[in-house]
Amino acid sequence: MGRLAGFLLLGIAQNHPFAQGNKRAALVAADAFLHIHHYRLHIPDTHLADLILDTLKHKRTAESFLDLFAKRSLPVRARGSQRRYPRRKRSVA
Repeated sequence: MGRLAGFLLLGIAQNHPFAQGNKRAALVAADAFLHIHHYRLHIPDTHLADLILDTLKHKRTAESFLDLFAKRSLPVRARGSQRRYPRRKRSVA
């Protein structure tokens, strides 16, 4: 999931669909994508901003950015549970 969110972020940020705020919109879209799929990005904001800018300025490869994004996107666990999703009840036939 993290790698897909990273692709989404880079795609929006690199293609400049808006006059201003492309990097912010890209980050919001990637964060929303992770949230929908029950993941959360664990990178400090200041470090994340530098990562995005370095990747867009070609100081860092997109591949290394996507690898880091994937490693730092972790599934959200339900409180008090070791399972990621609640167990489904089995129907008796």
